[in-house]
Amino acid sequence: MERFIVNNNLFRGEIPESLQGLRGLEEIDLSHNNISGGIPEFLGKLPYLRKLDLSFNELEGELPTEGIFANETAVSISGNDELCGACYIAIRKSRKRDLTGRSSRERQSDHFDDEEPTLFNDPILTAKITYQDIFKSTDGFSEDI
Repeated sequence: MERFIVNNNLFRGEIPESLQGLRGLEEIDLSHNNISGGIPEFLGKLPYLRKLDLSFNELEGELPTEGIFANETAVSISGNDELCGACYIAIRKSRKRDLTGRSSRERQSDHFDDEEPTLFNDPILTAKITYQDIFKSTDGFSEDI
């Protein structure tokens, strides 16, 4: 197995230790679940892992630093507010750059002098929002919110 994609489910609990037996994995996507606990060290030791998406879960604690975690562009951990560590700080700071690596100041120079960046003309502010994101953030469109 090369890809383990189980995003947008209702999985709970910790990342299973049994994943470490799947040494040929190149991609793991556990995003948009309710996974809690720490990030296991073994994820950094999977030899072929090139992409790891743990975003929008309930993960906490310190990030591992070995293996894939040394490459901040290969790991997605946003939406896990209880994570800490030097790598996470670097990733949070990198949000200020767009996909081309340009800073917000460099992007602003692309705008006309008399035009202020807005939600509609600034690519960093324009976001894709999925039905799943809306559903989750409104608690299933609950009237209790």
